[in-house]
Amino acid sequence: VSITFFVDPGKRVYVRRINFTGNTKTKDEVLRREMRQQEGAWISTSQVERGKLRLQRTGYFRDVNVETPLVPGVSDQVDVNYAVEEAPGGQFGIGLGFSQNSGLILTTSLSQDNFLGSGKRISFSFNNSDVNSRYSLGYFNPYYTIDGVSRGFNAFYRETNAFDANLSDYDSKNVGGDIAFGLPISENNSIDTAFQYQKTDIKLGTLASTQVTNFVNTNGSEYDIFSWNVGFRYDTRNNAILPDKGTYHRIGSEVVLPGSDVEYYKLIYETKWFTDIYEDYILTLGADFGYGDAYGDTSELPFFENFYAGGPRSIRGYKENTIGPRDNTRRAIGGSTKIIGNAELILPVPFLEDFKQARISGFFDAGNVYGPDEDIEFDDIRYSTGISAIWVSPFGAISASYAVPLAEKSTDQTQHFQFTFGTTF
Repeated sequence: VSITFFVDPGKRVYVRRINFTGNTKTKDEVLRREMRQQEGAWISTSQVERGKLRLQRTGYFRDVNVETPLVPGVSDQVDVNYAVEEAPGGQFGIGLGFSQNSGLILTTSLSQDNFLGSGKRISFSFNNSDVNSRYSLGYFNPYYTIDGVSRGFNAFYRETNAFDANLSDYDSKNVGGDIAFGLPISENNSIDTAFQYQKTDIKLGTLASTQVTNFVNTNGSEYDIFSWNVGFRYDTRNNAILPDKGTYHRIGSEVVLPGSDVEYYKLIYETKWFTDIYEDYILTLGADFGYGDAYGDTSELPFFENFYAGGPRSIRGYKENTIGPRDNTRRAIGGSTKIIGNAELILPVPFLEDFKQARISGFFDAGNVYGPDEDIEFDDIRYSTGISAIWVSPFGAISASYAVPLAEKSTDQTQHFQFTFGTTF
């Protein structure tokens, strides 16, 4: 047989105007620069949806909706109407928080993520807890150039009591700053780079370990560190705060430049994957790998740059920073290699299906940290499983989890229930 196809082409539909409503504070140009659909061009449903996704990912809006009504009186023109609900762009807060590791936290912050509706971010924060005190000042312009090259500046001052962070007995003081740039290379890919200077002072306590003491005796207790950071990012997530679709990958490196008082480098890889498996049930898979080493005249990765594991942000069910190698005083000292993976099943919140600022999930965490002279043995991997909840409240993120550690060792410090309240740094 022969088959003949008859094609009756319809009219191409053009976009007359792109309109925005609900942006009472945000300038029109901040929204238009995220558009991929152009006025006067043929309509592309994928480009219209891409514009919606890009608006959601700015973090400036709680909700974004789009409609494409026909222009009255014509059959080949439509308007693209975006309706946005703005999120609070500026916050000033003086409050208290609490975490089981840091104790009582006093936080003062002044931030404007969408300064005067321009899309620029300005922030100042002061954080004080049993573990650290931190002052930071930041500025970020996501469109330093019209092509989307970003630029930011940061300055910080930080004091840390390592003993209260479950580490060896020493205090550290850091002061410094950086300048950072981001370069988009495609719709979902970007390169970021930053140049940073920091001065680090170490003060040993009376119970400082042999490992820490030997490093200070060899390299001194004050360090001027100049570093260059480079990263590659792939990001298709659909939201800046609590995404439920998309993939995130980041490969990053930090290289301390020759001539600094200590010389080392660190490599990291982070990934997150979100997909819906049944109605409102979302599966999330993630991994976090890190490796560091010294070069030049420095014989080992500085102890204050080690990787750590354990706690509500890595492997839940274990006390923060306590998984991995220990020093001669039996305190955690961290390691040069980090391997962490997790899986979560995000569940619909009962009676609050449309509330997007909270979620509950069941999780499975696994990982460990290894020293420079240790082989990676998977028999040493720590595991935990449990349930967690998070609420992004107007006062900061509140998170809680209950975990059951699996395959823990006799030296492990477990902690079934963990929670944080308020903003921590």
